[in-house]
Amino acid sequence: MESPSLPPLQGLRLLVAEDNEITLCVLQEILEGEGARVTGVGDGEQALAALDTDDDYQLLLTDLRMPVLDGLALARRCRERLPGVPVVGLTVARLPETCAQATEAGMAELLEKPPDIDALVAAVLRHARWPGDAD
Repeated sequence: MESPSLPPLQGLRLLVAEDNEITLCVLQEILEGEGARVTGVGDGEQALAALDTDDDYQLLLTDLRMPVLDGLALARRCRERLPGVPVVGLTVARLPETCAQATEAGMAELLEKPPDIDALVAAVLRHARWPGDAD
């Protein structure tokens, strides 16, 4: 008898920063359905507070445009404080200048919203720092 395969994101802890509650819920549902443990927050300052409290996240997924502290500023601060935590951005308009801003801020990748489930999972698999990986 064949054993069932594990979900692709099994074992990952992800932090998701998204100011739209519906989008945050959808992202959490998708990522948890793929096996990840997800903490969701509503803005960049809440994400920094979560990272200050617990730096054991394997990836930060953030919206670019949020109140209080946007995703670009969050990515810059995350790179300074926790350079081992990869950051993947989300935006409704993935234009060349937006991609350049995301790269400059230190993001590993920029996805367009709403993300295709397969593209989202693939991006997490490409960039996540897996438990046990050396920093």
